[in-house]
Amino acid sequence: MKSAPSQGYLWGTESVGASARTSDPVTSHEAASRHNESGATESNKARILRFVKANPGLTSAEIAKRMGMDRVEVARRLPNLVDDGEVEQRAKRACTVGRGDAVTWFAKDAAKSD
Repeated sequence: MKSAPSQGYLWGTESVGASARTSDPVTSHEAASRHNESGATESNKARILRFVKANPGLTSAEIAKRMGMDRVEVARRLPNLVDDGEVEQRAKRACTVGRGDAVTWFAKDAAKSD
Protein backbone atom coordinates (compact mmCIF):
# COMPACT_ATOMS: atom_id res chain seq x y z
CA MET A 1 0.00 0.00 0.00
CA LYS A 2 1.28 3.47 -0.90
CA SER A 3 1.83 6.04 1.81
CA ALA A 4 0.44 9.55 1.79
CA PRO A 5 2.26 12.12 -0.34
CA SER A 6 4.83 14.11 1.57
CA GLN A 7 3.56 17.51 0.41
CA GLY A 8 1.88 18.48 3.66
CA TYR A 9 -1.11 16.18 3.23
CA LEU A 10 -2.49 14.57 6.35
CA TRP A 11 -4.66 11.49 6.57
CA GLY A 12 -7.43 10.49 8.94
CA THR A 13 -9.46 13.30 10.40
CA GLU A 14 -6.90 15.98 9.58
CA SER A 15 -7.48 18.52 6.85
CA VAL A 16 -5.64 18.30 3.54
CA GLY A 17 -6.83 21.60 2.11
CA ALA A 18 -8.97 22.09 -0.97
CA SER A 19 -6.74 20.02 -3.27
CA ALA A 20 -7.79 16.62 -1.95
CA ARG A 21 -10.01 15.30 0.83
CA THR A 22 -8.75 13.06 3.63
CA SER A 23 -11.05 10.31 2.36
CA ASP A 24 -9.65 10.48 -1.20
CA PRO A 25 -7.43 7.64 -2.42
CA VAL A 26 -3.68 8.15 -2.68
CA THR A 27 -4.00 8.63 -6.45
CA SER A 28 -6.14 11.72 -5.85
CA HIS A 29 -3.47 13.17 -3.58
CA GLU A 30 -0.84 12.43 -6.22
CA ALA A 31 -2.95 14.15 -8.88
CA ALA A 32 -3.47 17.17 -6.62
CA SER A 33 0.27 17.36 -6.04
CA ARG A 34 0.97 17.28 -9.80
CA HIS A 35 -1.70 19.94 -10.36
CA ASN A 36 -0.08 22.20 -7.77
CA GLU A 37 3.46 21.59 -9.00
CA SER A 38 2.51 22.33 -12.62
CA GLY A 39 1.29 25.80 -11.68
CA ALA A 40 -2.27 25.01 -12.78
CA THR A 41 -3.70 25.66 -9.32
CA GLU A 42 -2.31 29.21 -9.12
CA SER A 43 -3.12 29.93 -12.76
CA ASN A 44 -6.73 28.82 -12.33
CA LYS A 45 -7.08 30.77 -9.09
CA ALA A 46 -5.94 33.93 -10.89
CA ARG A 47 -8.33 33.33 -13.80
CA ILE A 48 -11.27 32.68 -11.49
CA LEU A 49 -10.49 35.73 -9.35
CA ARG A 50 -10.42 38.00 -12.41
CA PHE A 51 -13.73 36.52 -13.56
CA VAL A 52 -15.42 36.91 -10.16
CA LYS A 53 -14.26 40.53 -9.95
CA ALA A 54 -15.78 41.22 -13.39
CA ASN A 55 -18.91 39.10 -12.77
CA PRO A 56 -19.91 39.28 -9.10
CA GLY A 57 -22.82 37.36 -7.65
CA LEU A 58 -22.61 34.12 -9.60
CA THR A 59 -22.69 30.58 -8.23
CA SER A 60 -19.72 28.27 -8.73
CA ALA A 61 -21.60 26.30 -11.39
CA GLU A 62 -22.45 29.51 -13.27
CA ILE A 63 -18.83 30.65 -13.06
CA ALA A 64 -17.62 27.32 -14.42
CA LYS A 65 -20.09 27.28 -17.30
CA ARG A 66 -19.36 30.86 -18.36
CA MET A 67 -15.61 30.34 -18.12
CA GLY A 68 -15.69 26.99 -19.89
CA MET A 69 -13.96 25.36 -16.92
CA ASP A 70 -14.65 22.14 -15.08
CA ARG A 71 -17.18 22.72 -12.29
CA VAL A 72 -15.10 20.76 -9.78
CA GLU A 73 -11.99 22.82 -10.51
CA VAL A 74 -13.90 26.05 -9.89
CA ALA A 75 -15.50 24.61 -6.76
CA ARG A 76 -12.05 23.68 -5.40
CA ARG A 77 -10.34 26.97 -6.25
CA LEU A 78 -13.01 29.24 -4.72
CA PRO A 79 -12.25 28.02 -1.16
CA ASN A 80 -8.54 28.58 -1.91
CA LEU A 81 -9.42 32.16 -2.81
CA VAL A 82 -11.43 32.49 0.43
CA ASP A 83 -8.36 31.31 2.36
CA ASP A 84 -6.29 33.91 0.48
CA GLY A 85 -8.77 36.63 1.52
CA GLU A 86 -9.70 37.37 -2.09
CA VAL A 87 -13.35 36.25 -2.35
CA GLU A 88 -16.29 35.58 -0.07
CA GLN A 89 -19.55 33.68 -0.15
CA ARG A 90 -22.77 35.59 0.14
CA ALA A 91 -26.49 34.89 -0.01
CA LYS A 92 -27.87 31.75 -1.60
CA ARG A 93 -30.14 31.99 -4.61
CA ALA A 94 -31.49 29.69 -7.29
CA CYS A 95 -28.66 28.57 -9.56
CA THR A 96 -29.42 29.01 -13.25
CA VAL A 97 -27.14 26.09 -14.18
CA GLY A 98 -27.53 23.52 -11.42
CA ARG A 99 -30.45 22.42 -9.32
CA GLY A 100 -31.50 24.19 -6.17
CA ASP A 101 -30.02 27.11 -4.31
CA ALA A 102 -26.30 27.85 -4.17
CA VAL A 103 -24.12 30.49 -2.55
CA THR A 104 -22.99 33.42 -4.63
CA TRP A 105 -19.38 34.59 -4.90
CA PHE A 106 -17.96 38.11 -4.71
CA ALA A 107 -14.49 39.59 -4.63
CA LYS A 108 -13.69 40.83 -1.11
CA ASP A 109 -13.39 44.43 -2.32
CA ALA A 110 -16.88 44.37 -3.90
CA ALA A 111 -19.42 46.56 -2.13
CA LYS A 112 -22.03 44.59 -0.22
CA SER A 113 -25.60 45.02 -1.37
CA ASP A 114 -27.28 41.94 0.12
